[in-house]
Amino acid sequence: MNIVVLCKVIDNFGDAGFCLRLSRGLSCSGHGVWLVSDRPETVLKLMSQSDIGSLNVLDGRSADDLARLPEHCSLVIEPFGTSSESTTHRFDQTLRTRYHTAPWLVVDYLTAEAWAVDFHLSGMTQARTGHSSTLFYPGFGPSTGGLIHRDWPAINDRPPITLPPVDLQVLVFGYKHSPLPALMAQCPPGWQWAWLGPDLAWLNTPVTKEQLHRLKQPAWVPQVEFDDLLKNHDLLMVRGEDSFVRAQLSGKPFIWQIYPTEDGAHRGKLDAFFALYTAGWPETLQSAWRSVWYFWNGFSSEATAMNWQTGLNFCLSEWEELNDLSMKWSRQVRQWPDLVGEILTWRNSRDPTSAK
Repeated sequence: MNIVVLCKVIDNFGDAGFCLRLSRGLSCSGHGVWLVSDRPETVLKLMSQSDIGSLNVLDGRSADDLARLPEHCSLVIEPFGTSSESTTHRFDQTLRTRYHTAPWLVVDYLTAEAWAVDFHLSGMTQARTGHSSTLFYPGFGPSTGGLIHRDWPAINDRPPITLPPVDLQVLVFGYKHSPLPALMAQCPPGWQWAWLGPDLAWLNTPVTKEQLHRLKQPAWVPQVEFDDLLKNHDLLMVRGEDSFVRAQLSGKPFIWQIYPTEDGAHRGKLDAFFALYTAGWPETLQSAWRSVWYFWNGFSSEATAMNWQTGLNFCLSEWEELNDLSMKWSRQVRQWPDLVGEILTWRNSRDPTSAK
């Protein structure tokens, strides 16, 4: 099949990372893939040499680039398409006209909220153009579109964690409002920290001189090497969508910093996932880990079962169990549907003959 993926970049590497991983999965399944983006430079920065040889990345702002798209298209995928109206470059409208008969899939943002199951695979029609598309919701469980996980190598359950919490290697991929200095001040001095992202001066709250000696900035790696970076750390602090999913697959304890929205809807999304992720945990450990997540996301002023410093100390005392529960979650995620496979199954069900 010829597949066109539209990539509108709102959250920088989060949106581009998801679109690239999806496109790579489709390409590895034997299909021709054209990734059209309004920020192709961001996509290219995440790509490896193998990606460059197998994927076609086009600039959606360029009429010349759009002219390089295939004449016939078997499937158009518009990740985060419900946000297209908030973007400047509306090349999606151009392609709706060009590929008006192709199945059009709007892959929405990942959420654990219950309503996503009801809307998964529902149809939508643009009032102005009459163009029809299908909503596809990634998610957790068999009633959703699933997550991209079949590219994660099969792993064996690792032996029990014996590393003492005083020597942890911590990977931090956060937004500029990340309260990194406050967190570091409460953690054992033997922890080693790796900061992904712009220069540390980018943070709203500066780190101290002493903390700078405990921080390193790893060399930039393409997306295909990101999983190895996760495996080399003991605690993962991630943001956005792609790194959020990869952290879950790693089986390591992780803290998710959700992208903040002006209407505050991100709080409900975080709560919905946390409740699913920690279901069945011992109540005290669940409450302690929640207090740390809330602190990292700027919710610590709200009432919780314990303050985040106390919660952090309790989690360190239960580090072995926290690791065991994280691995258990990873095994569960890998049993649920794979997003790439679910999309291809959906496409083939539309018209099995033309999909070949």
